[in-house]
Amino acid sequence: MKSGMMGNKKGASPFERWQRFERVMAMFAHCDDVELRMGGTFARLVREGRRVAYVVAVENAFVGGHVKPRPPTREALNIRRAEAVRAAGILGAARHEFPALKSYYFSREDGTGVYPTFSDPQTVAAELSDVVYHGLPPVLNAYTIPAARDRLLEIIRSEQPQVIFTHAPDDRHQDHYCVARVVSLLVDDLKSNGVDIEVWHSEPGAGGAMVEFRPTVYVELTEDDVRRKQEACACFPSQFDNDRRAYVLARCQAYGRIAGVPYAEAFCPGTWPRLADADGEAMACLAAGPQPPTVIRLGVST
Repeated sequence: MKSGMMGNKKGASPFERWQRFERVMAMFAHCDDVELRMGGTFARLVREGRRVAYVVAVENAFVGGHVKPRPPTREALNIRRAEAVRAAGILGAARHEFPALKSYYFSREDGTGVYPTFSDPQTVAAELSDVVYHGLPPVLNAYTIPAARDRLLEIIRSEQPQVIFTHAPDDRHQDHYCVARVVSLLVDDLKSNGVDIEVWHSEPGAGGAMVEFRPTVYVELTEDDVRRKQEACACFPSQFDNDRRAYVLARCQAYGRIAGVPYAEAFCPGTWPRLADADGEAMACLAAGPQPPTVIRLGVST
């Protein structure tokens, strides 16, 4: 990864950084998270000629699924991935990856959940004896497990993104905040090695409270960007038994009203200075207080 390619130059505004984005990555937890949290922005980036990679980090056959009856776990995993591949194609993804880190719970073939007690090795072995498990170790400790950390780093290094879009770090869903955490830690490591890369956090999912979500960047969308987001969100019949297109439209319009444009999505770039110095740049940012949000209006491109 070449540090000279990256877009997070010190002192540059989100508007200026957006103009330099050429390679972008969306790394979210589950099938449908990319679409719901940034599908319109994904479509806009592709339309403007950026390369955008689509990464679903966690393997979970049933999280958020409300369709009954549930199919067998192995079948559900294949269905969910096929739906995500179709959605990624609608959004225009240049690449899609499914590292398949385990969720915070496991599933048996019949779809029932398993939550290991970790009381002793024998008990855990019995509890996990009939678990369906295709992928890497659990996302909860992904940063500390070499197989999981190295797989995510392999994807990032091969793609060389200037920015990674991911979940809000205070998202209430366990898989969501774990992905946000591991992305933040991996990016910190890369930056300490001279790679200029940043993270943009989306709105919280899983019905999380928005009290802590104060977007600093709104990305204006065209009607076609919104339509692509709607079509991509409609690719998950195994998870949703209702049409989410009306919700998507209303959400983009609501953010648009705040930003003063017809349609928008909202983000918090997470490239804040660390509170390491006794009285340095991070303290100066705190003293300055919240800044007016930036609106990335249409017509801005590389």
